[in-house]
Amino acid sequence: MKARTILTALIASLVVASSAHAGDPRDGYPEPDDPTIEVPSSLGGVEIGDNLQDANRAWGLKDRCSRGVCSYGSFSGRQGAARIVREDGGVSIVQIHAGQGDDPKDDVFEGPLMQFRTTVGDIGLGSNLSDVRKAFPDAEPTPGVGRGFQVEGKGTQVMTFQGWTSRKRVVEIVLRAKPE
Repeated sequence: MKARTILTALIASLVVASSAHAGDPRDGYPEPDDPTIEVPSSLGGVEIGDNLQDANRAWGLKDRCSRGVCSYGSFSGRQGAARIVREDGGVSIVQIHAGQGDDPKDDVFEGPLMQFRTTVGDIGLGSNLSDVRKAFPDAEPTPGVGRGFQVEGKGTQVMTFQGWTSRKRVVEIVLRAKPE
């Protein structure tokens, strides 16, 4: 009887703890000290060439990385997703992406990734693509699928603000190494 009471109390405490933790919408999402986007050099304090574990720590999380990729959230979830990718020894891609509604064509602009904003023009996920062009007049249209703009840095990086086909809002911001 005593063992059963202890077991019941233990299970109840685990349920309470997990339900309190599960309700936090920030679980697993970046929480950088500074969510500033410095175009085109850093996204939330992470730069191209940074050590992957240092980049993950800059976003306030640990144990989010596996095989050269740190992943946060879900690309098909309402809160969106982010990732940091390592290639050739250092960070090569930093990405944030808006959430999706029930229909994959429905973008959702809410949640923890909305905190990332540029210092010039206050641009982030959900901003109008036309505002990107106004804030960065030297931005070039992104090549390939969809619509958007890219801003090249003086060094080895480029930042893209991407919308898709008919959408006129930023649904993805990517900092990456320039292709060689």
